[in-house]
Amino acid sequence: MLQQDAYVEHLGLAKGFLLAAKDYLEMNDIESAYIVPIKKQATNELMKVLSLSENKLRKIIRTQPEKEKQIQDSFENLLIGAELEYKREVPHIEYSSKNYIPDFSFENISLAVEIKLCKTDEKNLISQINDDILAYKTQFTNILFIIYDLGKIRDIDQFKQSFENSENVIVHIIKH
Repeated sequence: MLQQDAYVEHLGLAKGFLLAAKDYLEMNDIESAYIVPIKKQATNELMKVLSLSENKLRKIIRTQPEKEKQIQDSFENLLIGAELEYKREVPHIEYSSKNYIPDFSFENISLAVEIKLCKTDEKNLISQINDDILAYKTQFTNILFIIYDLGKIRDIDQFKQSFENSENVIVHIIKH
């Protein structure tokens, strides 16, 4: 049953990428869409980041983390090992009267990555993610939330659903 759930989840991710490609093709002609080297490299890089967060992060965290920084440092080690080009805690985005800083940013694929540690009630986390989406969408096309859950999120699908209804927002929940 777990394999089927994972398969269905990956189909959902693939559907999102294909819908984004369809939208792009509808807005542009085929000649401008077929610029392979840069687009292919960006897609490969995006897929690497997604794969690292979903498939590798939990494997390298051996003890229960106390702070988000521990998870961020572990994720950064994966990025270094994969030789991906990124920036940490850049840029500073002013939205309304507050500054927002993504944990990691990838300029060449317009991706902001935010890592959260869920060790208490999920309600506060929901409002943080909503705020981050509004701010990060002003500068990034894609947003990835990596939520390291210490057993507080009961229904993963319900938690992720509303966020992933936003265009180009992906939520990976990693259970400890």
